[in-house]
Amino acid sequence: MDILGFIDLPTPVVLILACISLYIYYMSSTHGTFKKLGIPGPKPWPVIGNSIFAFKNGMFNTVVAGYRRFQYMGGMYGTYEGRTPILTVTDLDMLREIMVKQFNSFPNRRKYATMDQPLIDKIMFNLDDDEWKQHRAILKPTLNPNRLKASYPRVEQLLRSMLEVMEQKAKAQGGQLDISLPIGCFCMDVIAGIGFDLDCNSIGNPKNDFLVKARHFLDTFGERTFSFALFVPSFFKHVLDWCGIMIMPKKEVMFLREFTRQAIETRRSKPEEERGREDFFQFMIDNSVVRDEKKGNTGSPTKLLSLEELYGSSLTYFLAGYDTSAKGFFFAMYHLAMNPECLKKAQQEVDDVLQGDFPNPDNVQNLKYIDMCIKESNRLLPLGPYVERRCSQDTNVLGRHIPAGMNIRIPIAGIHRDPNIYPEPERYDPERFSPEATKERHPMAFLPFGAGPRACFGQPLAMLLMRVGMAAMLQRYHLAPCGKSEYPIRIIPLSDLVPEHELWLSLQPR
Repeated sequence: MDILGFIDLPTPVVLILACISLYIYYMSSTHGTFKKLGIPGPKPWPVIGNSIFAFKNGMFNTVVAGYRRFQYMGGMYGTYEGRTPILTVTDLDMLREIMVKQFNSFPNRRKYATMDQPLIDKIMFNLDDDEWKQHRAILKPTLNPNRLKASYPRVEQLLRSMLEVMEQKAKAQGGQLDISLPIGCFCMDVIAGIGFDLDCNSIGNPKNDFLVKARHFLDTFGERTFSFALFVPSFFKHVLDWCGIMIMPKKEVMFLREFTRQAIETRRSKPEEERGREDFFQFMIDNSVVRDEKKGNTGSPTKLLSLEELYGSSLTYFLAGYDTSAKGFFFAMYHLAMNPECLKKAQQEVDDVLQGDFPNPDNVQNLKYIDMCIKESNRLLPLGPYVERRCSQDTNVLGRHIPAGMNIRIPIAGIHRDPNIYPEPERYDPERFSPEATKERHPMAFLPFGAGPRACFGQPLAMLLMRVGMAAMLQRYHLAPCGKSEYPIRIIPLSDLVPEHELWLSLQPR
C-alpha cells in the first residue's frame, strides 16, 4: 500500500500502525481535562499519563510526593492514570464535604474495567447506589461488637494456638521469627472460624491450599487492578468477557468461588438444628435466594442476594476482614518492637491493666496506650495509600466546581505524612494520639479506615484482633529487633501494602 505516494508498506503493517495511532490518540485524548478546568498538576505522558511515577516509586510514595508538591495550590490537583483523569483533593474541609456532608454527590467508588468481571464485580467495594446500600445493610451487622464478643471464645482458642506456634518456631530458629506468617495464619483462621464455622488450621499448617490461594489473591489484587486499568480501556471489557479472560488470578478466584459453593451445599444438606450458631455465612444465606430454594418464597419484600452476590459477599468478607486485620496487626506489632521505649511502656500497661488475665474484648478497652500505638502504626502505613470516590452529578464543594463523572482521590498517605499536621512525620511516636493531641487536629487528618458511609466496615474486627493479639504477645514475650530486622518497613510498589521484606524479630518468653 502506498502512503503519501512514496512509501510502500504491506497492508497488514499499515493496519497495525493505524491501530497503534488510534490507540495512542484515544488514550491521550483526555489529557487536557484539568487544563480546561484550571486545575494544576504535572504534565502527563502520552498513553500512560502520570503513572510512570507510580511504577517507578510505588503508589504510596507517589501519593505522598504529589500531596506535598500541590497541597497549597487551591486544595486540589489533577493527574492521569492512562486516560483516566484523577482529581486529588488535599484540603481537609473539602474532604469532609466529599466523604461525609455531601456524600450523596459522591456515593460510589471509581469504576475499573478490571473490576467488572465475574465474582469480582459483586464485591461490595465495587457496587453502586442501591445495590451497595443493600449489601452493606446485610453485611455490616455481622461484624458489630456484640456479635464479635459472642464469637470471642473461638478467637481466644485460635490466639492461644498462635502464641504456642510462635514460641515453637522461634525456639527452632534461634529465638527469631518472621511474625507476619503466624499472625496472618491466625487472622485467616479467625475469618474462616467466626465467618464460616470452619476449622482452617492455617496456624498448624501455613501451606494449606486455602491460605496459599487466598493470600495470593489478596497480595496481587491491587497490582493487577492498577496495571490493567492503566492500559486496558473500559470498552475492552466486552472483549475480555467474550474471550473468557480474567484479570484477577483465575485459579484463586475459581477456588474461592468453589469453596463458597461447597460451603452452601454443606449447610443446605443439614437439618436446621444441626447448622450450628449464627455466623456470618448463615446470615448471608438467610438473606439470599438460597434461603428461598430451601424454605420456599417467604413473600418478604426485601430483595434477596443472588447466588453470584452471595459469592461476592463472601469475598468481601475476606477482603475486609483478613487483609485489614492481618496487616494492621503485624505492622503495629513490628513498629512497636522496633521502638524499645514505646514497647516498654506498652508492656507495662498490659501488665498493670490485665493483671495476668488473658486479653478479652472487655479488658482490652482499657489499654489506651496500645490503642495509641495501633493508630500511630496505621498513620505510618494506612491500609491503603488512598481511597477514591466518583462524582455522580455536577457539584459545588466549598466554591470549587467538580463535574459529574470525575474520579476523586483522597490521599490518605499524604495527609498522614504531612509535617504540618504530624511534625517529623517519618518518626514513630504514639503520643501523637493522646486525647489532648487528637483533640487539636482536624477530624479528617486521620483516615486509616476512610470516613463516612463508605468507611471500611471491617474496622471492628480489625481493632479487636489487633488489641487482643498485641496484648497477648506483650504479656507473654520479650520482643526486640534481631539481625534480620529491617526498618523502616518498605512496601512492594503497586501492591496492596505487601512488605518487601519479612518482619523478623527476636522473640523470647518472659
